[in-house]
Amino acid sequence: MTVRLSVLRRGTQVEIEGPEAFVTSTFESLRDLFDKPNVKDDSADEPPTNDGEKAGEEGSRVSLKTFLEQKKPQNSYEAIACVLYHHQKFREQSELNSDEIRKALLQGRVKPPGNMTQTLTDCRRRYAYIEPGTKKGLWKLSHDGEVTVDLDLPREK
Repeated sequence: MTVRLSVLRRGTQVEIEGPEAFVTSTFESLRDLFDKPNVKDDSADEPPTNDGEKAGEEGSRVSLKTFLEQKKPQNSYEAIACVLYHHQKFREQSELNSDEIRKALLQGRVKPPGNMTQTLTDCRRRYAYIEPGTKKGLWKLSHDGEVTVDLDLPREK
């Protein structure tokens, strides 16, 4: 008879499937490991992320959604600057195309603009938050955009 056992501990799920004797012996050895007090592991307390973020300066993970909630952009231009800032600082990706920016805005729970091309052009010409990247169709955060996101956001009323 085949038996399946599923154990969830500290965010890690282990499944054992096979004959009853195998599952029982494997579970006994795993239980010994689970019962041992282990050295505190900082990464065990952090929630797992599914979008490949790396640890920030303070060792904490910052999701794009959380970052946008903290910065509270007031318009699409500030939201685009925040997305590019987040990708530059936390994902080491300094240039994005318009589709990647749109997907990131949706991931951060920000409504993307209706005309993304025009919004990116305005973000560059009117606000100077972004500038063209190394290849056609790519955008990167300008110095003004970095200063705005880093120091000015969230704006106080």
